[in-house]
Amino acid sequence: MKNVTFILSLYLFVFALFSYSADILISGKADRSVKRTISLVNVRTDSSSGSTEFLNVLKNDLQLSGWFEEVAPASASIIISGDVRVSNGNVSYNLNASWLADTRTKKFTKSASVNNLRMNAHELSDKFTQTFAENPGMASSRILFVGRQSNSKNPDIYVCDSDGLSAMQITRDSKLCLSPNWIPNENAFMYTSWLTGNPAVYKVNLNTNARELISSYPGMNQGAVLSPNKDWLALVLSRSGGVDLYLKSTKDNQLKRLTKSKKCNESSPSWSPDGKQLAFVDDSRSAPQIKIMSLRELFSGVASSPAVFGFKESVAPEWSDDGRIVFCGKTSQHNRYGIYVMHPSENAKANSPKLVSPLDNADYEDPSWAPDNRHIVCTKIMNFKRQLVVLDTMGDSPRVLINLPGDWYLPAWSDKLTGF
Repeated sequence: MKNVTFILSLYLFVFALFSYSADILISGKADRSVKRTISLVNVRTDSSSGSTEFLNVLKNDLQLSGWFEEVAPASASIIISGDVRVSNGNVSYNLNASWLADTRTKKFTKSASVNNLRMNAHELSDKFTQTFAENPGMASSRILFVGRQSNSKNPDIYVCDSDGLSAMQITRDSKLCLSPNWIPNENAFMYTSWLTGNPAVYKVNLNTNARELISSYPGMNQGAVLSPNKDWLALVLSRSGGVDLYLKSTKDNQLKRLTKSKKCNESSPSWSPDGKQLAFVDDSRSAPQIKIMSLRELFSGVASSPAVFGFKESVAPEWSDDGRIVFCGKTSQHNRYGIYVMHPSENAKANSPKLVSPLDNADYEDPSWAPDNRHIVCTKIMNFKRQLVVLDTMGDSPRVLINLPGDWYLPAWSDKLTGF
């Protein structure tokens, strides 16, 4: 997915982390014309706290999606009615939706364990988003990140829901770690850890918490990301003296070295949605710049050129499912790192990446796309404090994802909706 902006200095990291917040309201400054007015006033709950929590999670998810504005029934274009109940250890909903002036109706019903209450509310929110906004949702996805609580010396890997709640510590190694990246279509991720003293890539299965060693070549093993079809593992190694980009076959473990310059470093590989191209960063022009190349070009050793022009630095690229790239950049006009979005199919020299982070004297780094192709999670650095924020590319105000004592950074949003 993506990696920290200064990852080119692969051995020199200064870490600090964690902050967590239940205050997750967004002030609506986006184009109101894209928001669907919706009313849930006619949704009834029983006397249980579980049914009330389910409805509150659903309402909050709809707001965070950016596609909905809750209004009174008389002003709503979408009317939801029915009931949410908890009984015999299950939470169940039986809802009726009416929209397009009552010309369209649909029922939404389900019963599941109350232990998965939040997950099922997230899932329903995504169904609403797909049905009424005709866009993919993000509520039932999750976010990995690196964190160090204020009472810890070293960081570990954490995961939380898309709304920033249900944060959970995954590793308890208290060792230097970085680059958590989701494995496509799996409830699992890879990351780099100094668990045994040398940086190595591990896979963690979140269903079982089992950890598997993936790459432990001499030197650096970092930035591992699987291709969409899972045939190739892209990663950065220093086994040949330089810091280069490699591909490792998942079928026979064959290793292919893609870059061979000892005068520059590569980092931050990211796969295109079709798996035919890689975006990555190198510093061959004295400053880190994003490059985009097809696998054919990389295998053939074709000379590469920057994919972004007009930036002093461009780093940490990540492809969205709809073919855009988000990255961290610094220009001569704005000497802070900001988050930009571009479409790589456009002419590189004519391309004008869109700034989606605020100009507020903070640095914004480590961007990662939500599965709705609209929101981006990133690291905000201000006054030596790192926190995770979610940006809306369509204009809603940024929101703090985690707001607990400590330092949090290097987020990675799951690329598919992750049931758990």
